[in-house]
Amino acid sequence: MANINLYRIDPNKFQTCLQDLSSSSLQRKQTIFKTKNVNNTNHEFGATLYLEEPHQSDEALSWNWLLNEFDEQPFYAFKSPKAVLLIEEIDENIESAYAVTFGSSYFKIDKFCDRDFGFNFASRMEYTNIKTTTLTSPNLTRNKTINTYINYNQLDFNSGESFSKLKVNVKLDENFLLFKPAIEIGNSIRFNIENESIDGILDVILYVKDILEIPADEVKYKIPLFQLVKDDILLDILNQKMEFILTETLLGKQNTPLFSIPELEIIGTSEIFKHLDDEFKLKYLKSETENLTHLTIETVKQFCQDNSIDTIDKITKIRLVRYRNGESVVSLHLKDIIEYTDDENKCVLSGGKWYLFNHDYLTYLNESIKEIQVLYKNEYDFNDQIHNQFVDEKYVLDKNAAKYNGKTECQIKKSLKQKYYAERCFNLLREQEGTFSNHDRVGTSDGFEKMDLYEKATATMFAVKKGKASSDLCYAIDQSLTALKKYKHGEIVDMPLISHVGLWFILERTENLPIIQNNEVDLCSLDMLMLKNRIDQWKKEVRLSGYTPIIYINYRS
Repeated sequence: MANINLYRIDPNKFQTCLQDLSSSSLQRKQTIFKTKNVNNTNHEFGATLYLEEPHQSDEALSWNWLLNEFDEQPFYAFKSPKAVLLIEEIDENIESAYAVTFGSSYFKIDKFCDRDFGFNFASRMEYTNIKTTTLTSPNLTRNKTINTYINYNQLDFNSGESFSKLKVNVKLDENFLLFKPAIEIGNSIRFNIENESIDGILDVILYVKDILEIPADEVKYKIPLFQLVKDDILLDILNQKMEFILTETLLGKQNTPLFSIPELEIIGTSEIFKHLDDEFKLKYLKSETENLTHLTIETVKQFCQDNSIDTIDKITKIRLVRYRNGESVVSLHLKDIIEYTDDENKCVLSGGKWYLFNHDYLTYLNESIKEIQVLYKNEYDFNDQIHNQFVDEKYVLDKNAAKYNGKTECQIKKSLKQKYYAERCFNLLREQEGTFSNHDRVGTSDGFEKMDLYEKATATMFAVKKGKASSDLCYAIDQSLTALKKYKHGEIVDMPLISHVGLWFILERTENLPIIQNNEVDLCSLDMLMLKNRIDQWKKEVRLSGYTPIIYINYRS
């Protein structure tokens, strides 16, 4: 019995994969040709072994059976060597190739794989037991979560989450002999096959191909996923936009944290944590950092400043080298380690690849957001005329103050407009109306603002933010969650009674969002995916804390 880690190679990357294997430390061995007959149809395959010479010891490799297939001497290795079994289907009408990885060679193959392969198979199988799930939540503090289950066979996930890995037992016929029910699914599929041979692997490949032919409308499970972007025009747009924003971020021109570096990666079916014994170095040309045990965007920003890396051409040359026990494990470009969401195109960059949020993901997210009451009250809309009128009133009251001696009316009003910026003006106007109390710029002893506005009638604490992009508006969510946590733990003094926790967005847009009924806004129509992901997380946190979430929407024209 043998464990195999099966990849399907992306047809568009097959030639590049071959070139990469040829230029690596792996030595190309012979090719074995096999014919498999299924339903009176012959399937021709060529299986080529790529093998790394190991350090010798007296410990036998678990996959020496593969070496026997190619008449290679068995290995007794101190350090597990790498090997790749590349399998090509020989058919002029089919461009299909697979790879089975041994040792840590999955690092080499994963970047060339068909990333839909594993979960397309998973959605068409029936599970008798789900062992673990690994879920990705873009733009959230808990970026990846691993869940374990006992005697459970339903896919369990929350809105705003995408599956990265599954470990399950699949339902098989009683006399099924190809592989054991326990499998792992990620970018690849890990099987425990009964027949330790190339024939055994080919039988599994043919079985998987047959399962994948089940129509999409007959799948067993709807699985929220990221789907690989394949449109070259869209890829160019995404990369250019991301590179511009990344450059602005690393040069300190963009303060909103739009990029993150996750602590967990899924390579094939392996969870690759940034272990405590891992060390990192950032390298650019001949410059490099000291050994790092922790990596953040701020670390990269500092490295850029120290080495005058100030253009995207230079930034793309930065590499991250990971070391374990003093040995280099992998070397990656910066793009390969960051995560970033493009709101406009509903795409996320993860592991160096661009993904679309699939239909199931967006459906579950929108259904979750619909549970929040979102209200529009037109009397609270804001514009430059209202702002200027407020400043004019302040001018009448303050123009004779000593600090304005010698200044013109224009200079005084300019200063007042800076003091009473749009959001502060908005909050003060709500207080003047008597329905709200203003707490904007009213800090605690540590400088923390407990909220912007408090609505007396509903006992609601609001975080208020204006803007036209997710990067602007997400700040209100951070503020709200921080305040909620401090309030729950009794860390804020002189707080009024709270029953609702609210976000108040002043949207800068030309068209209002649709009204469903009774001034309730259709927030699902908002094209800000990053913001909606964060709102979904915020809703869950508020409810878990025992409060009711609510959102007010107004507009600044």
